[in-house]
Amino acid sequence: MFYFFSSKIRICLLIVILQSFFIMPAAGYSQSVPDIETDILVFESTPAGIIASIAAAKNGRHVVMLTAHRHYGGMRISGLSMPNIRNRDLFGGLGREFHKRVEQYYISKYGPGSRQVKECDEGFMFEPHVAEKVFLDWLLDSGVRILKEEYIVSVEKKGATIISVQTDKKRRIRAKSYIDASYEGDLIAMARVSYRVGREGRGEYNETISGLTFPPDKVGLSSNKIQRYVYRLCLTDSIENQVPIRKPKNYHPATFMIDAAMFESNPPSSLRQVLSLNRLPNRKTDIRVGEGWLGGSQYWPESSLKEREIITRDHREYAQGYLWFLLNDRSVPQQVREELKKWGYAKDEFTDNENWPYQLYVREARRLKGEYVMTEADILKDRRKADGVAIGDFNLDVHPIQYVVIPSADDKPKHSYSGSLVSEGSVWEGVKPYEISFRVMLPKRGEADNLIVPVCISSTHIAYSSVRMEPVYMMLGHAAGLAASVCIEKDIKAHNVSATELRSRLVKEGAIIGIGPRK
Repeated sequence: MFYFFSSKIRICLLIVILQSFFIMPAAGYSQSVPDIETDILVFESTPAGIIASIAAAKNGRHVVMLTAHRHYGGMRISGLSMPNIRNRDLFGGLGREFHKRVEQYYISKYGPGSRQVKECDEGFMFEPHVAEKVFLDWLLDSGVRILKEEYIVSVEKKGATIISVQTDKKRRIRAKSYIDASYEGDLIAMARVSYRVGREGRGEYNETISGLTFPPDKVGLSSNKIQRYVYRLCLTDSIENQVPIRKPKNYHPATFMIDAAMFESNPPSSLRQVLSLNRLPNRKTDIRVGEGWLGGSQYWPESSLKEREIITRDHREYAQGYLWFLLNDRSVPQQVREELKKWGYAKDEFTDNENWPYQLYVREARRLKGEYVMTEADILKDRRKADGVAIGDFNLDVHPIQYVVIPSADDKPKHSYSGSLVSEGSVWEGVKPYEISFRVMLPKRGEADNLIVPVCISSTHIAYSSVRMEPVYMMLGHAAGLAASVCIEKDIKAHNVSATELRSRLVKEGAIIGIGPRK
């Protein structure tokens, strides 16, 4: 009898083990997911990617938007809530519709005559969670299929045509057209398309302000270094909705000794001189946390997701440390410290991320080297384009890139700091509105004929410093989504899309593509 029951138990145990092996995935095992075939695959949920997805879906295309993130909207939902466009009359199409939808949200929730509607400024100033809700509702209404927390790990090509991509969930996605809307240009790299990281020398494209800005004997030379990244924070002075600024675990005052020296030599009189304070509805603000960790962005473009997690953590600790430094360090004027005490993290923002923004502000990463390279001249001189599909109007704006030691023999240079150390790389030059060529979104012929790139466009470092604004990305995303739709509709490659037809379609959808009469 004992032997009989013992055998039965053994059999039952064997069945359980087999079931767990064949039916239940083991811990750490990535279960495969169904493959997908679609018209258009949009990679990453930046505002450009969202607008491209919606534009294509509006035109009858089946669209899959793939993102490595949990949330949709890039920097527009991560604290960057100011317009970054000087002339709103030049901003139309689906990008402008986003802002109209934001304004309608505030009207619906608070009433047309409310303080919040006034503060949202026609939908151009908004709380991060509002932007995310607007984006998500719009995507769902458009029928875009969203795959979140999933990432491309490889690209299959046949000649110059992308056939499919494989994700980290062992999913194969086949599409007819692909749009790389990532801030980093990761699909560009995986598709083995030409790109660049860093600054061109002045002689390469005959630019007058490209390359190194210091020291004197190296001015104008090329460099692989890129401008620094920052966080844009959503802080509030509402006590009821406030989470206190706390000392980070790895805080070291020495990290901010350069800032301390600057404050002691040239003390600011108010918090506004230290942190950018852009007022948002409901007593919140879009704040740029200083100028960021100089040099910390250098390895981001070519890093893996895991490596970027480490870089993100380091930037977060730096930004949190800087806030604590401003609150407590005696080198900071008391007036500034007292003003900052009124502020804290917004309790109702980034609720699943300890009230910290989801996205590091990636000002630049890879840049496509494509069919047409946009340069300084396209912004300052040749401002009209026969194949123009978007408009830019922000200044040439490069933030500091690196610290450089001043040789003792030099006179005091005209830089941000006096003394033995200066920040190098800053550029600020005013521009007039200019048109952006459709070709800057296209790889070189023969490299990828069904790929369109609305964010990491083909441009020099200097030109990109003006283009790299979310409204421009949204305009280019609109053009990319329509162009991909035309490719499928006419069964043609991206390089064969008629710019005349594309411009006509953009205008019909409310886009503004010209800066005035051509002379």
